[in-house]
Amino acid sequence: MAACNLLVPIAAALALTACATPGGIEVTRFHLGQPLPHASVAVVAVDPAAASSLAFRSYADAVAAELARVGFERAVAPGSATYIAALGVTQTTQAVRRAPPVRIGFGVGVGGGGYHGGGGVGAGVSTPVGQGRVEATRVNTLSLKLKRRTDEALLWEGTASAAADARDAGSTLTAAVPALAHALLAEFPGRSGVTARYPLPRR
Repeated sequence: MAACNLLVPIAAALALTACATPGGIEVTRFHLGQPLPHASVAVVAVDPAAASSLAFRSYADAVAAELARVGFERAVAPGSATYIAALGVTQTTQAVRRAPPVRIGFGVGVGGGGYHGGGGVGAGVSTPVGQGRVEATRVNTLSLKLKRRTDEALLWEGTASAAADARDAGSTLTAAVPALAHALLAEFPGRSGVTARYPLPRR
């Protein structure tokens, strides 16, 4: 259980990285720097109430496919797996104020003296007009905890978050989860404690 104790600060650190910014997928991972032998893994829901839903099954399939890509075989049942991958998927809506589109520029100039002219120095100041607009932004987050089944020792943990315009059909969880899973497990196990950014896939 020593591994669990060493990873106790992970949850708090991940909470600080959960706010994504538009334009990419932010990924943060934590692990102990020890190699994880490739073996069977079962993907289960963090929230047991969601485990039987069709939506969660599609999320689990996407994560299992990415785990298989990095060398982990999907187990037929959790009881036969070497590892348990606890999966959580959430979506929140945030209000983001965009910068006003109109700006007014002011120029200030200082010229040299004398009849023969001289050097001059100019400076410009650009000031936004108005308060901008407030837009709704969805933040989709996928979290994954990889544990050893026999003693529930936490071996690896990570989150992937991406923001998108709430009016964009591609910002739904069903559309977002495969890309989040791919980014989260890219370069597995990844650098521990470092937030990396991956581009959103083009649609």
